Amino acid sequence: MLPQRIALLAALALTTGCQSTTKKTVESGVLDLRDWSFEAEPILELEGEWRFYPDVLFDPEQGPLRDPEWLFVPSRWENPVGRGTYRMTVLLPEDAPPVRFEFDSIAGASRAWIDGVPLPEAGVLTDTLEETREDLRRIGLTVIPFDTLLEVHVQVANYRYRRGGIQYPVFIGLPEHMERRQERLLLVTAVSSIALLTMGLGFLVLFAYRP
Repeated sequence: MLPQRIALLAALALTTGCQSTTKKTVESGVLDLRDWSFEAEPILELEGEWRFYPDVLFDPEQGPLRDPEWLFVPSRWENPVGRGTYRMTVLLPEDAPPVRFEFDSIAGASRAWIDGVPLPEAGVLTDTLEETREDLRRIGLTVIPFDTLLEVHVQVANYRYRRGGIQYPVFIGLPEHMERRQERLLLVTAVSSIALLTMGLGFLVLFAYRP
């Protein structure tokens, strides 16, 4: 009975962890949120075309060295091994409150900036296989907009994973709602892990005492 109860608890956690999000489209490297209703749509899930510069890593203050390609986010790289820089522009209303950006998991080592402010680095990002250390950790940053325009800048390098790039959606939303989303995701992960472990132990016990 215990495995079944744990499974029911996991299902309840999954239901509780689901928070309504609104999808917004990035068009030609621009996310237009000038008509964003913050209270009605507190969390936005982004998808669309970002500017992408393959095989080059450059910081926000350096600027692009060549014309970009257009890469749909979220998506995996066709060739998972390599490096590149993503860029996106966000247009906000004049009365925009503080907003939080979150990247659930970038396949590779990554370094990101929101309007020039760095996010916590995931892994160790370099130009070489030997020195790069990939890391799938979730990263995020809350920013107070001082202008109606924000620049999102992300570097990614992957030499070991079978998938590379920003393969999961990017989220933007009001900080308090984003924090609750993270708490629910952690709850789902914890309960699901306990459920799998308990059911696994249950099967081992049944196997050990089979007639």
